[in-house]
Amino acid sequence: MMKCSLGVCICLVAAVFLGSVPAPVKAAGGTSEPWEEEMEAVRATLASLQDEEARIRISGHERVRIMNVRSDADSTEGPYGETLRKGNSIRFRLGLKVEATVTRTLTAGGWLRLSNEGREILTRGPDYLVLERGSAFVRYSGEAVRMTCGYYPVHFTPLTLMRWDLEDNPQGGGSMACGVCGVSGLLSAESLEELGPALVFEGAKGEVSIGDVCDLTAFYANPNHVRDSLYHRDLWGTRASVHAYGPGTSRARLSATYLRADDDEKSLAGSFLSDIETELVGLDAEVQPVDPVTLTAEWARTHALKAFFRRHGEAYVLGGRVFLRRQISLSCHYIHIDPWFSSPYAALSYLANREGVRISAGWRSRDRDSQVTVFYKTLEEIGRQFGADHLRRFTLWGLGAAFSPVSGVRVEGNLVLDFDRRESPSNPWLEVDEKKTTAVVDLVYEFTSTSHVRLRYQATDLEDQVAPDRNDLAHLTSLLWSVEF
Repeated sequence: MMKCSLGVCICLVAAVFLGSVPAPVKAAGGTSEPWEEEMEAVRATLASLQDEEARIRISGHERVRIMNVRSDADSTEGPYGETLRKGNSIRFRLGLKVEATVTRTLTAGGWLRLSNEGREILTRGPDYLVLERGSAFVRYSGEAVRMTCGYYPVHFTPLTLMRWDLEDNPQGGGSMACGVCGVSGLLSAESLEELGPALVFEGAKGEVSIGDVCDLTAFYANPNHVRDSLYHRDLWGTRASVHAYGPGTSRARLSATYLRADDDEKSLAGSFLSDIETELVGLDAEVQPVDPVTLTAEWARTHALKAFFRRHGEAYVLGGRVFLRRQISLSCHYIHIDPWFSSPYAALSYLANREGVRISAGWRSRDRDSQVTVFYKTLEEIGRQFGADHLRRFTLWGLGAAFSPVSGVRVEGNLVLDFDRRESPSNPWLEVDEKKTTAVVDLVYEFTSTSHVRLRYQATDLEDQVAPDRNDLAHLTSLLWSVEF
C-alpha cells in the first residue's frame, strides 16, 4: 500500500526533530516552560498524522505495452484464438484504488480506471462495470459476517463462475475449437488483461463463516454488457461449503452452488437461440486423504429457457493431483460437457459438447528458480454440429520451461500445439484440418515481487487445410511494463 507522501514527510521531519529534543522536565514548583507545551502539541499532531496514515490507503496497478505484429495478412489468429492485427500499437491501463477505514468494521473506497484500450475491450470482462472508468464500494467486516455493496471480486468453480482456469490451459496459449474464445469476442489481443479466475461485478455480496467448519457466500449483480441498448441482466448466486478435518493433514470439503441469470427479453431481439432465463445447480468436492494427494469432483446442471423451448445440460469434471517431494506435480482429469450445457459465466475454455481427458505435469527446483511443465488435453465432440456429417476432435499440447540465470532475471519459453481433426468416413485417419503452432520466449526483469518489465517474442504459424487462404505466419514483439504500488 502507498501512504500519503505529505504525511510521511511530516512524520519523518517531526521524528527527527523530536528525537533531538530531550523530554520535557518540569520546572521547580510544577510549572512547564512554553517550549515544553509546544513540544507536546507537536507530539499530538504527529500522533494524529500517524492515525490518518493508517486510516487511508492508496494502491494501484499500472500496465503499459508497446507491441508490433508482422504478418502477411491484415489480421491473423493468436495463441488464444484472438485476432491479431499487424502494425504497431501502444496500450496502457492504470487502476487506482483508495480505501478509507471509517470505523473498526466499516470501510469505503473507490476504483478509478484509466485506459486507451477502448470501451469495447473494457466491457468484455472480467470486470463487468456499468461505467468502464471505475466504481465504488462500502464494506462491513465483522467477526463472522462480511458484506460489500458496490463492486467486488468473486469466483466459484470452472463450471459455474470463473473467468479463466489456469489448470485447463498451458502457459502461452489456450482455448479449443479453432479459437472459439476469440470468435465469441471475449478475449482480445488489444487487451491488457491478466488471465485469472476472478470476475468483478457490481451489486451486493455477503459472506458468513462459522468457524473453520462452514462458510456461505451469496451475491446479486447487474453485469450489463451493452450499455447503449435495452440490455439488462439480473444475476443471483449462492455457495455453501462444509469442511471436515481428519488426522494429520487429511481434510475434505463439500460445496453446493446455485446461480440464476434473468435477461430482459426486449434486449434479446435478433436471436431466437438467446437464453432468457438460466438456472444452474452444482456440487463439488475435494478430498485430501494424505498430504501429497488431492481428489476433486465437480458436477453441474443447467436449465435454460430460450425463446420457444427449454434445454437441459449436465457437465462434470473428475480427477486428482499429486505432489511428490514438493517438486514434482502430476494432474489428471476427465471432462464431460453436454451439448446443451449453458453456464453463462463458466471458465472460457470449458466449451459445450466436449468430452475427453486433461493431463499435466511439472517440476520445480528447490530454490524455485527453475521449472518445467508439460500439458496435454484432447477433447471430442459428443454430438455432431448442425448440418455436419462428422465429429471433431481437438488436441492441445503445451511445453514450458523457465529459469533464472541471475537474481531478478527470468527467461521463459513456451511451445503450444493446437490441432483440429475430423472423424468421418471420408477422413478415417483423423487427418489434421487445422494446426496452430505458437512459440513464445520471454525475458523478464523483476524490480519487486509485483513489478517487472517483460520483453516478448512470439511466433504463431496457422495451417488450415480446409481454408488455405487463412494460412499465415505472424511475428509478435512486445515490451510490457507491469507495476503495482
